[in-house]
Amino acid sequence: MTEKSRGHSERITETGYDVLKTPLPALLVVGNEVGVMRYPTPVQRRDAKKKPVVSWGMAELGLQGRPQNRLALKGLLNKKRLDR
Repeated sequence: MTEKSRGHSERITETGYDVLKTPLPALLVVGNEVGVMRYPTPVQRRDAKKKPVVSWGMAELGLQGRPQNRLALKGLLNKKRLDR
């Protein structure tokens, strides 16, 4: 696997950082440590409304038929919340 086909991220821990490398595509879930939310200015909102919305179908992405890759839930971090 080449370095271009891998994702690289850092996770904050009590002792510093963990470096995570994973094959792409990957799903990352982030918390408030990522940074301060930035909102667009009114001019940026107006300009965004004028831009076209681009969408691709499965054929344009080179996919045929139904998607074969499925996601599965492996576990939950906080099982107590489900017991309510």
